[in-house]
Amino acid sequence: MLKISLSPVDGGGYTAYFSPEERPIRFDRNIRPIKIKGSEGFAGSIMTLSRFRQIRAAFHPEKKVPNDTDKCYQLRHAITTFNEHAKSTFTVGRDLCFDEGGIATRSRFCPVRQYNSKKPKKFRVDLFICSCSDSYCIFHLDVYQGKNPTEVGIHEDLIGLPTTQKAPMNAMYSLGLHLDTQATPRHMALDNRYMCPELAVLLREKVNVYATGTVKAGCKGWPKLLMSLQKTADRGSYKIAVDKTNNVVVMHWRDSRVVNMVTTLGDTTIRKVKRQLGSKAALFDCPGPMTKYQKTMFGVDKGDQIRVHGGGFANKAHFKKLYKKIYLGLLDCYLLNALIAWNLAAKEPRSSKKTLLRHQFFTVIAEEMMCYEEGAGTSDLVGNIAANLDNQFQ
Repeated sequence: MLKISLSPVDGGGYTAYFSPEERPIRFDRNIRPIKIKGSEGFAGSIMTLSRFRQIRAAFHPEKKVPNDTDKCYQLRHAITTFNEHAKSTFTVGRDLCFDEGGIATRSRFCPVRQYNSKKPKKFRVDLFICSCSDSYCIFHLDVYQGKNPTEVGIHEDLIGLPTTQKAPMNAMYSLGLHLDTQATPRHMALDNRYMCPELAVLLREKVNVYATGTVKAGCKGWPKLLMSLQKTADRGSYKIAVDKTNNVVVMHWRDSRVVNMVTTLGDTTIRKVKRQLGSKAALFDCPGPMTKYQKTMFGVDKGDQIRVHGGGFANKAHFKKLYKKIYLGLLDCYLLNALIAWNLAAKEPRSSKKTLLRHQFFTVIAEEMMCYEEGAGTSDLVGNIAANLDNQFQ
């Protein structure tokens, strides 16, 4: 499936990749179809089509014992394993971002399916993702299950918090930042789905993380009477208020629309930002935390682009069982972190490795998995992949 997703030609389903003949393209019934040269299937040399269908039908990643308290019990082992390995592989950097990622699915029987008309994929399963703003690696993820009254996978100190505050705080506790009291303070960017003045104070006091994020005008703790900038105001207009008791700064800024923001950085400086007005560019005043937010918020979205665009396990794999498609989406998160870890290691001084493009990395992994022999250990497979990556792309 990973190799099929890397193919540049869409053959109309996985069965075409088992055909020994070149793939035809028919433009009209009265016109003879044109065959694409070199498009014959590769998979027939690995296994037969019937064998592939047999393995595909027998593929079940779930835990055998249902858990009524966990809607995603089939995926819990994969999620837990991912978070453990991400924590041991990457060092939590100075700039973090927290946002939702997604795995597209239209299954009506999916208990955690969400609908969002603003997303490219309207129906999807949302993932709470904490990632690095510099390398785009994923430090922690979990599946959004609604209000989650059973508190599955939530640290005991966070039980009772609202869902949107619980998710980022749980990610920080899972990374152990509440125990790392001697570390240099970090910064996290959040959007208005999670951010509020209460969460900003919790992050700073509990896990030593300063936060900046957009907020909704109706969120709890927002001073509605004080922050009253209208959308008819001039572009570049702003209002700033400081809560000296809790050391929280709230601000308004008029860009193309009015933006509300909360930060615990304590920065009230004003900077200049460039905006394009027709054929000309103009400079406008902008509060400093706004520019910090714009530079660090895109980490999760950038990781989603790398994970979703092009090849990947879930790109062309379609299953009736909802947890199979979501599981393959989680495998794409594994691949994303593996690619980033490889390229970070290649950038180290005196490293003999070479940074790789996504399709190069995935191609070697697909080839090694297809040539895997029964009886060989997992460490042998990982070693062969690493050796081939070194040999092929020196």
